[in-house]
Amino acid sequence: MLKLINKKNNIVLILITIITNYIFFVIPFFELIIKINFILFIFFSIFYLIIYEKNKFLIIFIIALIFINLGLLTESWDARSIWLFKSKQIFFENTILFSKNNYAQFSHPDYPNIAPAFSAALAKLVGHWNEIFPKLGFSLMFIPALILLSKYFDGNKFLILLSLTIFVIGKYFVNGELDGLISVYFVVSALIIHKMNFNQNNIRSDEFLYLGFAVILTLLKLEGLVLLLCLIITSVFYMLVNKKTNYRLMILFFISLLPIIMWNLYCFYYDINNANTNYAYSLEGLLSSIYIFKNFTLITEYLIFNEKFLLSLIFFVFSVSYYKEKKLFNFVFLVISLYIGALFIVYLSTPLEIEWHLNSSANRVIKPISLLLFTFGIYNIFNKNIN
Repeated sequence: MLKLINKKNNIVLILITIITNYIFFVIPFFELIIKINFILFIFFSIFYLIIYEKNKFLIIFIIALIFINLGLLTESWDARSIWLFKSKQIFFENTILFSKNNYAQFSHPDYPNIAPAFSAALAKLVGHWNEIFPKLGFSLMFIPALILLSKYFDGNKFLILLSLTIFVIGKYFVNGELDGLISVYFVVSALIIHKMNFNQNNIRSDEFLYLGFAVILTLLKLEGLVLLLCLIITSVFYMLVNKKTNYRLMILFFISLLPIIMWNLYCFYYDINNANTNYAYSLEGLLSSIYIFKNFTLITEYLIFNEKFLLSLIFFVFSVSYYKEKKLFNFVFLVISLYIGALFIVYLSTPLEIEWHLNSSANRVIKPISLLLFTFGIYNIFNKNIN
């Protein structure tokens, strides 16, 4: 039976175990199934790395991630008081639906929680909770995305990409926050969508990969939904420009959005939210700050002049200008423009002091498109050799 599992099917199975873990935590009676499901995640991950993975750099990196993660305390507010706190709640409540009680609103109970559910499953498998090892669950979720990147970029190309990924993400591989996961899952989703847009002969072989990565991306954080919408809007724009509507791809886009739509409907029905009105974004806030020129200069300084974003932008522009890949440039440019436009709207409508808000979050939210630029720069340079 294992002989029937090829590379893509193996990656899909790893993604399925992450998603089914989330589903099993809907009903608080599946503890044994949750443990078995997590064992399957470990099995399929190790199976792929032993049987298919030729790039030893990836195996060494994953092992290093595990040891580094277990040796670090959880220090940041978001990691400790939002994501691991959610994991702890899921572990003891045995369900992701504890949010309907709207308990501990400081922890944003309306945030999607697929990563905390996966972390809680690891704790279930171990048999108890502590403040160290559950954080490892977040790092283990990098495995399917890193495997696919290794498949697309083999040999030294992957080592270059991995080095740039570490440069962009850094501590977010192991610190218990989800911005690293958002970045990597977004980039993988972008690669798959780009391939389906411009290489439609292979669309069916990639559609399950897309659904797996896209669903998880939207259920990580709100930024994941925004990033996926940027990819979808870009794809639909290309269909309209080329006057070629790919209805199969449109259906895939719709299906990938269903889980996060269901989660938001659930939160709306039970009025799950952050009750602190200081965090309430509003149209009035946007209209009152849009005429203040200083706000635009501050946002530009923190986002556009971020050193990692600038370096990735220079790298991408150089690769495109040298290899003259116009379609790829247009695809990436539109995605980035949409996302940066969304960030400008968010920061202009923030109820918080704008510079404080930028200083505390801009460095994190710009990471996905910095990694996108580096990745597609390498993709452009080596695209003749990428599967």
